[in-house]
Amino acid sequence: MSWARAVDILKEGGVVALPTETVYGLFSRPDLEEAVQRIYRIKGRTFEKPLTLMLATPDAVSRFLDLPDWARPLVHTCLPGPLTLIAKATPEAPPLLVRNGTLGIRVPDHPDLQALLKHFPEGLASTSANLSGHPDLRTSQEVQNVLPRSEIDWIVPGESLDHRPSTVVSVVGDRPRILRKGPIPILEIERLTGREAVLGPGLFFYVLFVCTGNTCRSAMAEWLLKKRIPAPIKHRVVVRSAGTMAPEGSDIHGLARQALEEVGIYHIRHRATSLTPELVEEADLILVMEEGHRHDVEALGGASKTYLLRGWAGLEPETIDDPIFMGTLSHYQHTRDLILEALDQKVIPYLERKFQDHGKG
Repeated sequence: MSWARAVDILKEGGVVALPTETVYGLFSRPDLEEAVQRIYRIKGRTFEKPLTLMLATPDAVSRFLDLPDWARPLVHTCLPGPLTLIAKATPEAPPLLVRNGTLGIRVPDHPDLQALLKHFPEGLASTSANLSGHPDLRTSQEVQNVLPRSEIDWIVPGESLDHRPSTVVSVVGDRPRILRKGPIPILEIERLTGREAVLGPGLFFYVLFVCTGNTCRSAMAEWLLKKRIPAPIKHRVVVRSAGTMAPEGSDIHGLARQALEEVGIYHIRHRATSLTPELVEEADLILVMEEGHRHDVEALGGASKTYLLRGWAGLEPETIDDPIFMGTLSHYQHTRDLILEALDQKVIPYLERKFQDHGKG
């Protein structure tokens, strides 16, 4: 009944708050200026920041967006789902939602919301139901507590299905441009489009190295990459490491420390950390030393962003054996050099390209 009432209110030009598969959103018809302006007033948002057009099915996307061919797999694979896609607008796009010739579109993966959207072939204007610059809201109670209730005509009771807003990707330039990170990993976007993505302003890229104990290989990789990240991007890259069977809190192995000191890395402060779902979710790229590590990461939901460090770099051997079983400095030196080769061959150039200003959107 509450969803049916929301349909009636929207048709009459009202503003409603609805749950989605990500966070609660504010909705109105996209062709009514007063309703659209009310959403901006509710959020305290500047009119320069566009709203999103929410559609019922992926089939409708091409009606409103002029997509390059390389971006079409994003529609076919990620929609319906937590992706906001920004591209050049077609002549049929609602003018109130177009900025600088571009439009953002979402197709939600929420059964009740999809059913509601089928009543609106032109789509609905939408944005997250929160005050601009404040945390997202995930339940109807939070919406009632935070937003000006007198400005919202109806709030559908319930809660959103996830805790993260959608991934926002612009495909206006020659490469996908990540404007907001979300449930769809950057590496998955690159796999689908066949093009490396660049990061928009203010975004950080998280690299996680994984081995077994986090006292030798992944710890060495963490400190080697921290040392070698080029200065212009050092403040935008966060490097961490973890172990699938880490002795929590243990220091880096003495021979690993010695091997690092030989290449100018001193004063290492390291405590072994166990691999957790939170670390996997936070990471944008996970680099492991052996196949077994990859299986452990995949079990925590990181399959689409996990690679063998040397295999990803196209190097042989693809795996890096644990030097702790050999127990000599020469084995740690060899491990260090295998890691360095992969960092120089692939990882560092890849990170540098993440922050090149290719295209705008």
